[in-house]
Order: sequence, then structure tokens, then C-alpha cells
Amino acid sequence: MARSLRMGYGLHCRLWFLPGHGEQIVLALGHEPAIARLAQQYLFGLAWGILPTLWFLAIRSFMAAVNCPTLAL
Repeated sequence: MARSLRMGYGLHCRLWFLPGHGEQIVLALGHEPAIARLAQQYLFGLAWGILPTLWFLAIRSFMAAVNCPTLAL
């Protein structure tokens, strides 16, 4: 069980990179600073959903592994 659940840790770390550095990424792509600030705010809003989504994916994958996927759905 622990091996199944820890597989998402690397993905979790990569997903937190975007909200923290979104403004710099958008500026590096050549957009205006006002657009970069709006993109940063949007990414911070999305960041609140990363952890619950990963929890759901881990539970859904675990339930499918033990042959009981209906509980997760």
C-alpha cells in the first residue's frame, strides 16, 4: 500500500513549482507584466486544488488495485 501511495510524491513536488514561479515563467515567454500578474493569481487559485486532487487519485488507484473501484467513484 505504501509503495502505491508514494508514487505521486514526485508529481506533487513538480506541480507546486508552477504556482510559485508562474509570473516569472509567463514573463520569460514574452507576455506583458499585467498578464503575468493575472496568470500568477490564477495559478495560486489552482494550487489549492492540487493536494485534494492527488489524494483522490491515490485513493482511486488504490481502490482499483484492490479490485473495488466503485467506492472511489
